Amino acid sequence: MTEEYKPHRPTAKRLFQQVGSRYALSNPVLLLFLIPAFGVGIIFDQTRSDSTFEYRLISATIGYIATIVPLLIARLFLPNKPRPSRPALLMVVFATAGLIRGLTLLEFSILSGQFQEGEILYRLVGGPLFTLISLILNAIVVSNYARHKEALSLLAAERLRLQVRSAGVLARVQQQQEELSEKVESLIRPAIRKIQETLASASSAAVIGSLRDAADEVVRPLSREVAEGQDDLNFENEPAAVRVKSALPKRVILGEFLIPFWAATMSIGLLVSSTVLLEEPVMALIVLMLIFALIFVFGRIVQALTNKLEIPTLAAWVVVPLVYSFPLSAFFVLKPLLNMQSTDAQVVTMLIFECTLGLLLFFAQLVQLQRRETTERLKDVNRQLEVISSRLSQELWLNRKRMAALLHGPIQAALYASAMGMAQTNNPTPDYLTKVQKDIETALEQLNNPNRLESDNLLSVLNQIKELWSGSVEVQIEIPAELELAITNEPLTCEATIELARELVTNSIKHGQASQVNVTINQIDPTRFSVEVTDNGKALIEGATPGYGTKVLNELSLNWERTRSGDTTRSYAEMVLAQDSV
Repeated sequence: MTEEYKPHRPTAKRLFQQVGSRYALSNPVLLLFLIPAFGVGIIFDQTRSDSTFEYRLISATIGYIATIVPLLIARLFLPNKPRPSRPALLMVVFATAGLIRGLTLLEFSILSGQFQEGEILYRLVGGPLFTLISLILNAIVVSNYARHKEALSLLAAERLRLQVRSAGVLARVQQQQEELSEKVESLIRPAIRKIQETLASASSAAVIGSLRDAADEVVRPLSREVAEGQDDLNFENEPAAVRVKSALPKRVILGEFLIPFWAATMSIGLLVSSTVLLEEPVMALIVLMLIFALIFVFGRIVQALTNKLEIPTLAAWVVVPLVYSFPLSAFFVLKPLLNMQSTDAQVVTMLIFECTLGLLLFFAQLVQLQRRETTERLKDVNRQLEVISSRLSQELWLNRKRMAALLHGPIQAALYASAMGMAQTNNPTPDYLTKVQKDIETALEQLNNPNRLESDNLLSVLNQIKELWSGSVEVQIEIPAELELAITNEPLTCEATIELARELVTNSIKHGQASQVNVTINQIDPTRFSVEVTDNGKALIEGATPGYGTKVLNELSLNWERTRSGDTTRSYAEMVLAQDSV
């Protein structure tokens, strides 16, 4: 068991939230109440009366039904649906059910002739308190378990989404590339056919006009449309939920699973009614104080001694209940010394109840541990999904940039160059016309296989940005050498970083009118790094309509923000740094 996967220490706030959760009146809570209800009715009542087993069984059944009925009625008004926690209301419901239970059993004892001295106090005070503590404990256990199963189911679904998304990234990129190529081909080919028709004519002016029209009216607008297009990142047909089982840890740290204060507090709540029934008021108070002290002090000592002791989980199922129940065996010695009225059989019953309480508390802690581990794993899966989504967004953006660059660069250049060549040639020969057509076809062939954009290393391109503005703005760039090499070795990440840094610097100068800009790139962790740009320009206009630059920032970064402090504007973005390209 690692330090990271220790169970949370229970706090009053967390326990109250669990008591008031939507699971407090669920079927598992009602079924768990069978244990204390029949335990008291069959085992403890045997030690205080001479009633038959059949009578005790009937009495326990009536008491259980009398408790469950008001809880079922309350559930009609508080269904098991997501809602804010209402611990005070649920505790009132529990206590009310306990009072109804006490009144019912009191009336049953009178009608059956089994009424005993102290029965009224035992039923009307002990009944509500016993029921309240029992149902609180049940609600905590069930809430932990239900939330753990929900987290586990969500983890399974997210893992499957991660697998689907990981397998589908390359397919989605290939699909986008094919869609872009098809779109560009469908728009450019008609213009190229028109050019080919004019090449067969004798009019150089017609050829020149068709070449320039293709460049200005088709290629240039199309390159802009491709560069600024939107890509759908939603993955269809992903399962919404998958249920899996989680394995119990093989070993646990014993001291981390001991909660002596809460064990002692709940023990007092469960045993107060029987103690008051069996002992005189003053002696009952002394006994309750001894119960709390014995459990708390012994538990704290064992907790301190075993705070780093790992034991098998199966052994912990035995040891933890014994830690809580063993100190109460002192009452075998204290009973004659204090002249207590309780019998040895009643002390044994108390030990059995304490063992049961210990089992429930250990189960609640174990489930809470599994829930925390599941939550941590879920966070890790979500982080991986964020990384994959960001990488996919960068890859799709780069695909568009490649296609737009081909349109804006080689294809447009080929058209313009051909037009200029035709304008300078009075009588183009058939060989020259063939060359013009071949140049255009060669440029168009690149659309079918747009290679990855190659660039120099990251720092050299950043320095080119710096030199570009050197005449009017001072731009400073800081990046660790190792990080610069790692980014450069990732072409996709390098292209995205260059584009994002260029956009942030341009924003500072164009919109903020800055005279000094500092670019700082630092590593956050093995998979993330940050790009921070600060400037001395003026604050940007609040509420301005987001433009293409905002789209670039949203697509290329995990997250980004722009803040203003004094005379300094700070733009900050986090990006993905992976070992392998998507």
